[in-house]
Amino acid sequence: MARIAVVAFNLNPERNSEAQVAAQWLKILVRSHHVEVFTDARHREAVQREFGDRVVCHGVAGTEPWRRLERWLGLRGIAPMVFFRQVERMLADRARQVRFDLLHCQTPFGVHSYNRLYRVGIPMIVGPLGGGLRTPPGFARAFRFQYLRDRLRESAYALLLRRSGWRTYLAHAQRIIVGTGHVKRLLPEVVQPRCVNVFDTVVDTSVFTPAPRAVHRAAPRVLFVGRLEGNKGPVLLVEAVRRCRARGLDGFSVELVGEGRLQGTLARLIERYRLQGIVHLAGALSRAEVLARYRAADIFCLPTLREPGGTVILEAMACGLPVITSDYGGPAEVVTPACGIKLPMDGYDGYVAALTEALAKLLTDPACRRRMGAAGRARATGEYSVTALEAKIGAVYRSVLPDTPSAAPIGASRRVQRL
Repeated sequence: MARIAVVAFNLNPERNSEAQVAAQWLKILVRSHHVEVFTDARHREAVQREFGDRVVCHGVAGTEPWRRLERWLGLRGIAPMVFFRQVERMLADRARQVRFDLLHCQTPFGVHSYNRLYRVGIPMIVGPLGGGLRTPPGFARAFRFQYLRDRLRESAYALLLRRSGWRTYLAHAQRIIVGTGHVKRLLPEVVQPRCVNVFDTVVDTSVFTPAPRAVHRAAPRVLFVGRLEGNKGPVLLVEAVRRCRARGLDGFSVELVGEGRLQGTLARLIERYRLQGIVHLAGALSRAEVLARYRAADIFCLPTLREPGGTVILEAMACGLPVITSDYGGPAEVVTPACGIKLPMDGYDGYVAALTEALAKLLTDPACRRRMGAAGRARATGEYSVTALEAKIGAVYRSVLPDTPSAAPIGASRRVQRL
């Protein structure tokens, strides 16, 4: 069995989003490899509870002040830089005691992220890389509550993609796992032949399953799960609900699960539009509670404007829900016309109009909801399940590890191309 060092700033089986995806990858790796994990100290106990002695987990402390600064600035990347510097020292010390066959740098997943762990001298895989999406034109109103943070984000990321350190990092990787074709196109052309496309989100279809039996409800339930931030589009959803009500549509409810900067704004909009009995703010819920909400819903709606992945979309599909989302980024690759409705990015007003039509369609057509829900479950199981991901990961690792017939020569793969 090969010995793998997995480095992931966010890796936690008890959390959602990036941390949960990294945990799913780890569950697959421990089945056939000796794995040592280097992750942020706040995740260490959760990793140990889930994996026990199947992995050696190294917790890296000292990032909390930097994470607070990130939240204040609205940026990501400062705390991981501190984390990776400490990991470089820890990994070098550990590599003197044991021989690692492979280093896999997982999170942060962002295409803009990089580190200097290649200096330890272990053959390296990076990814899956995601992100890199620009704010689509015509949606300034959706980001008016975070305009300065949004501009700062895009400027900082554009600067990072021009850094020589980022290019050197990619040049040392034997394989670069990318989540979407958009991400691959952002990378330097010289490293693109080493890219492998594996979508950066996975869903456990044995946990996220449809309700045991179909329940006919006279009042359909619409569910939103995500941060209450401009890029997730909760304000757009409330606007569309108001328009549906103005058209005479009645007898449905909408629940927004999550918390964020727009919570107060949304509460005021709900009151202004007199939607108190229709739109409900549920706040942050546990994974078990979110699963219960999926199973109690009839439609899943995430009008996200800048989504590189879409974990909650896959969870909803696995639970047999039809999806309404954007025809942009990760959702554009995940959702097909058979399992949901993708909204064109035609500017704020055009988007809200299309969202209103999509809601009206699914609210009034239960047969369509059932067809799309069944197709979504089949797609999640066939393309984005843990089983599907295991096959893809196995192929990537076999192409790199030296004790497999298909592996590239290690000496050759370590040669660094000048970028």
